[in-house]
Amino acid sequence: MLRIVYQTRDRPGPYEKRIYISTDIPGLDDVVITIKGTVLAASVAKIRVEPRKFKLGDIRKGSVTDLNLRMMNQGSETLVITKIQDTETGEIYFDGTKEGNLIIGPKGSSEFKVPFVTDSPVPFIRVIFIESNARNAPDGRYGIMVIGRTEQD
Repeated sequence: MLRIVYQTRDRPGPYEKRIYISTDIPGLDDVVITIKGTVLAASVAKIRVEPRKFKLGDIRKGSVTDLNLRMMNQGSETLVITKIQDTETGEIYFDGTKEGNLIIGPKGSSEFKVPFVTDSPVPFIRVIFIESNARNAPDGRYGIMVIGRTEQD
């Protein structure tokens, strides 16, 4: 008995694998088995946000800059957004436990406005994480980068 296993997780699309077997059977010293097929994509939610990077340039200290996040679900299952949070300040822009989760259907989209404020006196790079059930978000968090420079008074 010969058992061959091909791990298909996270490998959707066509595949062709060759297995080389050496035996001690006369006339069948080397055997090649070819396996072809197509792995169907798993039914999951997939997040995409546009833009992924905000370049704010020079902004006044303490001023509010609205970041308009266009969140899209490119998957075939419902995307459930549970939190949107600034990693540096800890500020929570959206909390699904208090406001109800943000739900985006398959192939759907939704816009969310983040009121961004900085007091950083130097050039800054901040990351805003969107927490969800998206399969393409490592540890359930999808990062948005915000870069700029705070003008001094």
